[in-house]
Amino acid sequence: GLAQGNVDAYQRGGGGLLDRLLRRARNRTVRRAAFVFCPSSYLRELAVSWGAEPARVEVLPNPAPAGVELPPRDVLRRQLGLDGFTLAFAGRLTAQKALEVAFAAVERCEGVTLLVAGDGPERERLERLAGPSVRFLGPLERRAVLELFAAADAALLSSSWENFPHTVVEALAAGTPVVATDVGGVG
Repeated sequence: GLAQGNVDAYQRGGGGLLDRLLRRARNRTVRRAAFVFCPSSYLRELAVSWGAEPARVEVLPNPAPAGVELPPRDVLRRQLGLDGFTLAFAGRLTAQKALEVAFAAVERCEGVTLLVAGDGPERERLERLAGPSVRFLGPLERRAVLELFAAADAALLSSSWENFPHTVVEALAAGTPVVATDVGGVG
């Protein structure tokens, strides 16, 4: 919440004194680190741009989650009351996720429903912005999120910036394709 725009814009500078001090502290810390592990090549490149020695920065991707036995897709769709093309989002409802972008896209597509699982500081604002094709499910346990992904036609991630979100790994592990913005470690 201290800066506007995405992570890449923040890297280019700007902002006030606090922004400059935070970037300086970040750069000093990463330069002094014995080793830096990053969950994506995108974040590795950022760490190197902050002054980390490239030989001391490695990518350690998010692991695939343990498989969970799920009911068949048609059973899950009936349980969730799904009819027609369905997109699913699961995550923390924050400005970073740029769900208003997803809402606008869904409203332009006839017969498409977006199911939103999660909670966060942006929930009330997002509920006011959402059109009739968007349904909020609230926070769900991991198994319910996997069932949601398995029942959906695709998972949706409209983030303005990301490193490498675990939700992408979870959706793919459930056998569901992911439609995502080309940002950070997702791109």
